[in-house]
Amino acid sequence: MRRPSPSAGAEGTCQARSGLPQGGKCPDQQPSETAAVDGTHGAPAARPAGPDSTPLPPAGWTAWLQVLANHRGLRKFWLRVRAGAVLLVLGLSLPFLRQDWFWIGLVVAMAGELIQLWSFANLDKNSAICAHGPYALVRNPMYLGRYFVVAGLLLLYQSPYLILGMTVVYCIYAYNRVRREEALLTGIFQDSYRAYCRQVNRFLPALRPLSGSHVVAWNWRLLRRNNGLYNLLGLLAVFALAGWVVQRPPLWDYPW
Repeated sequence: MRRPSPSAGAEGTCQARSGLPQGGKCPDQQPSETAAVDGTHGAPAARPAGPDSTPLPPAGWTAWLQVLANHRGLRKFWLRVRAGAVLLVLGLSLPFLRQDWFWIGLVVAMAGELIQLWSFANLDKNSAICAHGPYALVRNPMYLGRYFVVAGLLLLYQSPYLILGMTVVYCIYAYNRVRREEALLTGIFQDSYRAYCRQVNRFLPALRPLSGSHVVAWNWRLLRRNNGLYNLLGLLAVFALAGWVVQRPPLWDYPW
């Protein structure tokens, strides 16, 4: 398996600063989640050209969600408390887990985790446009993988309303974050990144990879540097705990 060249992207993108792979389209972005950086500090105003760069209209019932998603103070606060908040919500919701969809949820979440690991193993943040691995098919594979991880966890509650609500909130979050990251990457890589954006979709994977790129690409050094193994161990630990909980009788059935 050939080693991918260095990368960076609005989630990550593996191509040299000088341009795209020969014959081809344009690569992509991520961890922080999509881009090699979190586009929160000093992102340039420029945006990549293309039909998918048009911002969502700030009207309608999603307007307040977009305001929250783009509020710098709230984003910084969430970065500080997100680990504790997730653990707290998980702990409080354990009694509501259901066994019936446990294996379905595990399969969906692991499929998403494999997409994330593949992205981690190709992302060299902010050093070059990464056009190999999953970034040859879509600009933001990390966000797609994370969606399926969260959806797999929510399947344990057997509530379609949870899945629907999460999908709406996640789409708004991912769209706004990716726009900020793409603006930052455009400022770093200029025309090379704009060309990549014109040829590779933002969220919808293409059936044909970017010309001149390598879809079968995996770099263990990048995987470790992007904390991909810790990410995997964390997800396995969550499902191990959930599996133990759903196998136990409810608390109210114990003879206290």
